Amino acid sequence: MIYGELYVPWVADGMVIRAGRYVSLPDIEAQLAPNTYMYSHSMTYDFDNYTNTGVVASAQANKNLMVQVGVVIGTETTLWSARQVSYSTVPGGVLYQPVPGVFALTSAQAPYSGQADPGVQPSLTACGRYQNDAATDALYLCVNGLNGGTYGYNNLQWYGGTYFHKFDENWHIAVEAWQMHQNNAPNQSSPFYGAVPSPFAYMVNGPNAAQCPGDIQPSCTAREWSSVAYLNYKFSPLDNISWRAEYFDDINGQRTGVKTSYFNYGVGWQHWFSPTVEIRPEIAFYNSLNAPAFQRNPPLLQTSPTTIGQKSHIAIFAADLLWHF
Repeated sequence: MIYGELYVPWVADGMVIRAGRYVSLPDIEAQLAPNTYMYSHSMTYDFDNYTNTGVVASAQANKNLMVQVGVVIGTETTLWSARQVSYSTVPGGVLYQPVPGVFALTSAQAPYSGQADPGVQPSLTACGRYQNDAATDALYLCVNGLNGGTYGYNNLQWYGGTYFHKFDENWHIAVEAWQMHQNNAPNQSSPFYGAVPSPFAYMVNGPNAAQCPGDIQPSCTAREWSSVAYLNYKFSPLDNISWRAEYFDDINGQRTGVKTSYFNYGVGWQHWFSPTVEIRPEIAFYNSLNAPAFQRNPPLLQTSPTTIGQKSHIAIFAADLLWHF
């Protein structure tokens, strides 16, 4: 992340203009460890928009309402990749065939250099947050990275929001739900799969194809939806417990590599030894409901159609130590 901000006090009750590369506006969690309740992230956060590059204005209309509008260059992209992208070396002497208006021919064992990721284009982000006078309830609704939605590297069309409620000084809850999609995702079950060369085919950590409802159609709209809730209890000035419950449905298997839904339950303890040192042990249970999605060895999730999931249930214990400075 690298961005700058300009405060404009005379617009409404104050407006901040942010420009650069920053964490996407929605979500309960963020990349930085101090900005999330537990050491591990929810799947809701793992598989949606992480960062945007662009400009966004946040205006406080009054003490209850804030509105945000921005223009970004897609999701997980950068402005300087808008004209050309380069990917890994083409293996085995395979040649990309020229397809007019799509991809250019390259020589064997050479990086692809041609059409940019379809997600690299001006995209809309718009959000609104309403909180009550006591600030014990807050509803935050967003659309993020909206454009034509053509399948690309995380060209995610995000619709969702979060809700926060404070019961008292010790208890509060945070809830998030979203729906995402990408259009024209290639169908890995189709006999036409791979007939049109794609620069993503040889990209390290490239996007998965979809598992569409029918085997004949060459592509489909890849959809997923998710919801997560964190219930938090502060039982001393230096201790907090978080319970996480989550349901994630990868309808076409494009995000996780497996066409299944997931349930996740976790509990974590956050303890402060001092104002600067914090430890967060936790245990989390994951279940893939429709197909085995986990491996016995890392990576935990099946991320390739050539591998087969071995387990439907896993339990993970983890902890981290934070030093705030």
